[in-house]
Amino acid sequence: MNNALYALEGSISAIRAFNDLLAAATYQGDPLNDISGGIHVLLGAQVDALAAAETALRGEITDLKKQVEKFSAESAPNSTESDRARELRQSFIQEKTKEGYESCDIAQALNLKKSTVERVIAQLRGKSGEPAQGVRKAGNA
Repeated sequence: MNNALYALEGSISAIRAFNDLLAAATYQGDPLNDISGGIHVLLGAQVDALAAAETALRGEITDLKKQVEKFSAESAPNSTESDRARELRQSFIQEKTKEGYESCDIAQALNLKKSTVERVIAQLRGKSGEPAQGVRKAGNA
């Protein structure tokens, strides 16, 4: 990007010099016929240099945006894995609850606290509209 910026600064300086040249020629009353060819070449070269600098700067900015997006994506916490584990755990708890297992058995199978399993069961039942009562294994009643 530095090369493009230097090219841009150089073109700006050249255009300022051209402006000074025209002001001096006009101030002196010169007919400008002598320098019209030089003016054409100078302006053409500066327009080309500015166009090249613009293209280079746009490319650099695009590359920077891609690098920022890549860096942001790589440094962002990967919450999908924990979300997926939570969904699988909830699914397991829901399945075992429907099969009639007690919350302490489910908690032991998942290596979780009984209160955590009971909270998940309450949330699941709250969603499905079932009453949040204790769960018993069929045949253990």
